[in-house]
Amino acid sequence: MNTTQNKGLLKRLEKPLAITMWDFSWLLSEGFGDIDKALDELVERGYDAVRVDVFPTALDHFMRTGETEYTYPGTGEDTIWGNYNEVTWNTPAMVEKMMRGLIDRGIAIGISTWVRWAKQENTNVDLDGVKAIWDNAIRFLEERDLMHNILYIDLMNEYPRNHTFTWVYSEAINQASRETTGMEHMATVEELKFDAFEAKVWKKISVELLDYFHDKHPQYDFTLSLVKMMYDGDIEQYVAVDKLDTLDPHLWFAFHPELAEKYHLGAAGRHNEQDLIQMDQELEADWQAKKDSYIQWMDEKITE
Repeated sequence: MNTTQNKGLLKRLEKPLAITMWDFSWLLSEGFGDIDKALDELVERGYDAVRVDVFPTALDHFMRTGETEYTYPGTGEDTIWGNYNEVTWNTPAMVEKMMRGLIDRGIAIGISTWVRWAKQENTNVDLDGVKAIWDNAIRFLEERDLMHNILYIDLMNEYPRNHTFTWVYSEAINQASRETTGMEHMATVEELKFDAFEAKVWKKISVELLDYFHDKHPQYDFTLSLVKMMYDGDIEQYVAVDKLDTLDPHLWFAFHPELAEKYHLGAAGRHNEQDLIQMDQELEADWQAKKDSYIQWMDEKITE
């Protein structure tokens, strides 16, 4: 097995890749159906890269315990991702099947996670726990010769807010509280202020994570994906940009002020199936009417 060819793969590309995003829904949602068919259709539509959730928390748990079945709680109808109903999968086997399917089709891979904890897994992990999770996930994939065509490993999706390793939030909030008031309190994601105190903690955490994985796994490129639209000010306040092997900024049309207000993530509480169908029809009309201005806005954001 030769994994050294992954290092610097992005820098060696001769042409841009068309990359799509497969969050945890590829496993948990019925919408993806037959994985082999979904992969074939991915290629048919012209995609040659995918950023995909490899469920590292489940792979870590499997490597430590040998347990193969994982049960994921249903989220109900108040969601547009994942599974409405509780589902149980042999997650390690499905990850192996999906990764082998990508490799067999020559699709480039960005490994990531949105973190959907199964009932069997421990969700209360500190930074050492995050390191152990990814170490074991990488070992799982290496032992099965699945680390081919790896563009990067995204350690935390949309850092620092959307990755669901909740200890990172609480650590930032509590350190900020200790520095400003001398007291610690129960932290929740809703309390994130993106202020200078929290930013300092987040940047320190990013340095520790990236230094650790660069030292432990030098054959791969690592990043923390970012949503620049979330922050007021320079992203370098929050993350050690100089230590990222690639920038993975997420710039969505859904962040356009007009589109965000009316449509983003089921705006105005529109979550059920009929509401989503109506919202899709309204969005299509909006897009056709203002397509040029939306594209101009996106071009400006990419340039920025």
